[in-house]
Amino acid sequence: MENVLDEKGSQKTAMDALLYEINRLKGLHPYICFIILNQMNDNYILRADNIKSQRPIESDVYGSGQLLKLCDVLYIKMLPWRLGIREKFMVFGKDSYAWIEDYKIYADNGNTASFEPLGVAYYFYLKRRNADIKDIQDVFAERIFKSDELKNKFPTTKSINTSSTPLFTTPTFERESIVPLGNLNDAFGSPLENIDEPF
Repeated sequence: MENVLDEKGSQKTAMDALLYEINRLKGLHPYICFIILNQMNDNYILRADNIKSQRPIESDVYGSGQLLKLCDVLYIKMLPWRLGIREKFMVFGKDSYAWIEDYKIYADNGNTASFEPLGVAYYFYLKRRNADIKDIQDVFAERIFKSDELKNKFPTTKSINTSSTPLFTTPTFERESIVPLGNLNDAFGSPLENIDEPF
């Protein structure tokens, strides 16, 4: 959305025109799913190193006012370590988010917990039409890399501005050995074999 070409007027005008057209097409073709890719704005960066306000909110989405009205589902995918968050991601009561227990780190006081930031993608659902956000599981997690493999690549730091490690460095891993598949003709036949037979 942020990269919509601005041919006349402002970027907001161009974005509004695109959303209007998508909304019109939704009315004409209710069986088609429209996927809008967007970016978070700079609001999040301003508070990223405050653990109490790291959960994304609606105003972090570029053009959120229009999107919230238009979309049936609106979610944000976050990679905390890409933002320089290394030790803990967010803070919440220890009993919160029981459905993603494997990604929680418990505080020493035993009352609070945080999410593991390294190597995990988090999906925050900000809207699901016809569902009360209080009654649904609104955060999901997906492990991308093992955190032990990332700790050497990304040293621990509390501030996103003090890390000497580039935020966008991609970790390197050893390739697993490739098992040979053998001769493909053995599996699928030669190109001229059984040419008239159905698949």
